[in-house]
Amino acid sequence: MSILLRWYSRRIVNINVNILVASTLAAFATGGVMHALVLMGLPEQKKILVGSITFFVDLVVDLFIYYVLHWVANHMPRATERLINPEYARKAFLKDASYVQFQRMLLSPILYIIALGGQNVLLNMGYSVFSSTVGAFGAGVLTTRVLHTLWMLRADHVAKKRGGAGAAGAGRP
Repeated sequence: MSILLRWYSRRIVNINVNILVASTLAAFATGGVMHALVLMGLPEQKKILVGSITFFVDLVVDLFIYYVLHWVANHMPRATERLINPEYARKAFLKDASYVQFQRMLLSPILYIIALGGQNVLLNMGYSVFSSTVGAFGAGVLTTRVLHTLWMLRADHVAKKRGGAGAAGAGRP
């Protein structure tokens, strides 16, 4: 367990795990909400309406889950010492979590082009709203996780060259 905690305490791992968990839970929650809306009469043929509702539900659920996970992992008061890089442990919760969300916002056009475009393609191929939502969002999240990880690694490399601790805290805690 100690090895997993040390690994998780690396900022780049912590951010990716929290985002993957938040994105996965949000995709399934969004798929469930969309399925419920279809059962309540939302016409699946109105693809732009389905996509618009999907976008807003996913955005709200994902942000909420990420902020909760980030707070629990990095800022929740606890009796035991944190393994996380002290430079990040001292950051104010909202500033810290919002910086990661800012990075995600810059990548969100890629996420939503893949996710909503993929959802539309899958809906037109005859897949259910739930399957289309979860499958397309999975592809979008995977793509943006790879890009965000590369971005954080690059920022960390540049910061270390300048003598800093690294933007992603990818170094040893």
